[in-house]
Amino acid sequence: MSRPPEAQRAAVRRALWPGIAALVAVMGISRFVYTPILPDMLAAEVLTLRGAGWLASANFVGYLLGALAASRIPGRLAQSRGLRAGLAVSVLALLAMALLDGIVAWMAVRFVAGMASAFALVFVSTQVLERLSAIGQADRTIWLYSGVGIGIVVSALGVQAAVGGGLPWPATWAAAAAIAAVFAAYAWGAAGVTGARQSTGRGGHATGTASTAPTAPSAHTAPSAESAPAPPADAPAPRAFNAAVLAYGLFGLGYVIHATYLPAMVRAAGYPPAAAAWIWVLVGAVALPSIAFWRGVSRRAGARTAIVGCYLVQGVTALVPLFAGDSIVAAAIAAVGLGTTFIPASGLALPFARGLDPAGSARAIGVMTAAFGAGQIVGPVAAAYLAERSGFGGPSALACGVLLVAAALMRPRFDAAR
Repeated sequence: MSRPPEAQRAAVRRALWPGIAALVAVMGISRFVYTPILPDMLAAEVLTLRGAGWLASANFVGYLLGALAASRIPGRLAQSRGLRAGLAVSVLALLAMALLDGIVAWMAVRFVAGMASAFALVFVSTQVLERLSAIGQADRTIWLYSGVGIGIVVSALGVQAAVGGGLPWPATWAAAAAIAAVFAAYAWGAAGVTGARQSTGRGGHATGTASTAPTAPSAHTAPSAESAPAPPADAPAPRAFNAAVLAYGLFGLGYVIHATYLPAMVRAAGYPPAAAAWIWVLVGAVALPSIAFWRGVSRRAGARTAIVGCYLVQGVTALVPLFAGDSIVAAAIAAVGLGTTFIPASGLALPFARGLDPAGSARAIGVMTAAFGAGQIVGPVAAAYLAERSGFGGPSALACGVLLVAAALMRPRFDAAR
């Protein structure tokens, strides 16, 4: 593919950068900063492991409901307002975690934060895809989701700086709100510009196209289905679709365990707060190049192979801490396995499932979203109960088990019955 001219590259930047900033704020920070802050909340004994699980699940319930609701809101103006509302509420919810007290209040805040991040994700995905499509660069939409990895790195470094400065956990939430506000402010202007006004072609004519809200994305984040590899032309039987849905739900359950508790595992093993923060930085850092890597695997070997690879890599690396004990190296391996797979897996699994049910594309993505959402709602609570009884080895074993089952379910043998 020839390199686009400078004017087109500038148009790509104008479309992508505010969207990436939005996802840094509402996903990488507002949603995932809970993971590196959690160890300090546990150490301060303001949360138990069980309470931490319920708090995480409240956020995931809000996200799932928000994604499903946002996907049914048509119209550019409503979507622009929804995106701005998602940005504002995400920042305010971070601040509220610093100001409020008690598990009930925190669950309510995290539920609202989950809904806000879902609204922002759905609507920013719509806007960016529309703007890139208008200039013939829709395949670049996949890079929008690098904002999640960038946000994880930024939030982890911010938490590390706060902890190193001796700030208590409420001040860390407030610092996260301030950082998110900077990225949200950058995204704010573009969020209010509708497609018809923001993009112009030759002679100043608008090139924006009509927009409708996308079908609900996965319950975390996923590259747009439009930018993913084409689904198979010969759609297998419903049995294959059902297997893919079940596998994706198990992936949601498995990924969320280390995505919630990995830094807490490091702290529980006796390592200092800085070590736990750096482990989370590693998750975000390896997420950035992983998108291109797994996309390349999918193009060379097929989407199914890449999906199985994601599930297997994360499943095997999740088990390493169980056998390696309290080693920081084992935690780092688990972090790499998580970071390199949790975003690309959805970017591949969603369009793959859509290809298995081509007559019901919206239904396919909706069912996949619901399955993943159910998995990640159950995951933190189940892991917390296991950790209270047997330490963090139990949650790691659970994550490994369900991810390996997910990989097995994606085997081609499920295509046999037509």
